[in-house]
Amino acid sequence: TLFECINLNKRVIAIPLKRTDDQRDIVDKLSEDGYIIKCDNLDNLENCIKNGQKLKKYSRPECKIVDVIQEFLTNQ
Repeated sequence: TLFECINLNKRVIAIPLKRTDDQRDIVDKLSEDGYIIKCDNLDNLENCIKNGQKLKKYSRPECKIVDVIQEFLTNQ
C-alpha cells in the first residue's frame, strides 16, 4: 500500500506497528529517504502533519527480475 500511494505521488504519513519489524524497516527507510512521513505515536500525529517535511517524488526502479531469471536459467 505504501508503494502504491507513493507511486501515485500521494503524501503518506505512516504509523508502523510495533509488532512488525519488516514493516518498521520499510517505513524507516522510506522516511529516511524522504518519501513518506513517519509518525511513531498517534499522540504525535498532529505534530507530524504540521511539521511534515517536503517529500521527494518516488521513482520506481527498473525491474530486472526477467534478466536475472534468464541469466540463471542460461547458466544452469
